[in-house]
Amino acid sequence: MLPSVEDIKKTYKLIPRNFEERVSPRKWFKNKPFYVNLAYLIGKATGDGHVSKSFGHVMFSDHDKVTLNKLKYFIIQNFRVEEYKFHIWKTEAWGVGYAMYVSDALLTRLLHSAGAPKGKKVETKFSVPLWFYKDEEYIRNYLIGIFEDELTTIKIAKKSHSIKPQFKMAKCTRLLESHWRFMEQIRNSLMFFNIECGKINKIRSNKAAKTWDLYFAIQRNKRNILKFEKNLGFKFDIDRLKKLKHCCKILKNTLGPEINREKLIFFRKRGLSIRQIAGKTGISRSHVHRLLQKYKKEGIF
Repeated sequence: MLPSVEDIKKTYKLIPRNFEERVSPRKWFKNKPFYVNLAYLIGKATGDGHVSKSFGHVMFSDHDKVTLNKLKYFIIQNFRVEEYKFHIWKTEAWGVGYAMYVSDALLTRLLHSAGAPKGKKVETKFSVPLWFYKDEEYIRNYLIGIFEDELTTIKIAKKSHSIKPQFKMAKCTRLLESHWRFMEQIRNSLMFFNIECGKINKIRSNKAAKTWDLYFAIQRNKRNILKFEKNLGFKFDIDRLKKLKHCCKILKNTLGPEINREKLIFFRKRGLSIRQIAGKTGISRSHVHRLLQKYKKEGIF
């Protein structure tokens, strides 16, 4: 079921007498756009965001103040939070960046009741909320929100090739099994949007804190990165949007003909040479050679 006012009530030990008076002006849960925006905000809260244990505030962070201001007015417009409840300041813990506190307990309870984890995420078990799967726009916007925070910036690595984007999140040892399932949910959701991904891997992230990083890569072939931009992309992060746009422009301008695997295999089994296959497919001889070597290792020939 989709989140509702009843779910927010469950976050209280004792429901305040004026609860209905506080919720009614918000006009939440009225239509699909509200749930789409909620899914995005939960993605942000699950990424670099932080829902306080006491429900007193929710915090968001970014390297760019302009991006946080865009997020601020997005929350004001779509969740009816008063502007005086926002506070943005500079941080220098891991390089210069910015943090934004939203001191609105009702918003915080909404986010948690709808699926955002609260407290320290490395010590908290969570998964992709089931209600996101009711509509692809919900899961799409959740992914956009969390990727704006946790995905490697997509940019050109060398000449006309992208870096291999990586999604990585840390978790304490005792919760690794459930965290692996969460990472599989994210990976499977990407593949739903026809975006190819690598396998999930594990590395030690912090020996002192006894945490592990689970991560997987988005395949960096040109068509895959272009599908990421078309099917997902980003929403507010200015730097990520700019670099993704620049990257994809170069990828489009240098995109070769689409490779038909079955056709290559057919031509090779018919005895055609690499030169002949390249002429018939429009693919360079060196690329044909690499592909045939790959197919050979797979036992096709």
